[in-house]
Amino acid sequence: AENKYFLPDEQMYEDESIQEDCWTVIGSFFEEKGLVRQQLDSFDEFVQNTMQELVDENSNLVLQHVGGDGDKRYIIDFGQIYLSKPTMTEADGSSQPMFPQEARIYAAPLYIDMSKRTQIARPQDPNNPITNPNDFFIDEGSEAPPKTKVFVGKA
Repeated sequence: AENKYFLPDEQMYEDESIQEDCWTVIGSFFEEKGLVRQQLDSFDEFVQNTMQELVDENSNLVLQHVGGDGDKRYIIDFGQIYLSKPTMTEADGSSQPMFPQEARIYAAPLYIDMSKRTQIARPQDPNNPITNPNDFFIDEGSEAPPKTKVFVGKA
């Protein structure tokens, strides 16, 4: 069966008008987008959306020590992330903003809102349904823990 949508390779490369059209399209793309637009768009997407989505997918961490302190577990909740602008620290300790023309590779401080809850095992508590050992834990303290902005590192 003959493919009516694609030319055979030999014919395509022999047809100069098709080659000219291809180069016109390629030239238009780079004229409109530039050489690095895809990399910039990808970086912006990562910083503005993907980093937070990764945190949101894993926003709750439960730590339970097996052994001596088996009656407690800790729950860490991760919230909003904050990526600060890159800065340069001078010899006198002052900080100045850093721009791409000053450095090609640099890092910026990354912060995240976090809170920690402690739960205590109370299997005898009448408020705990006795269906699963995980149900035996109740929060230590009655009020919701405050979120704290924590320095994660440089990203």
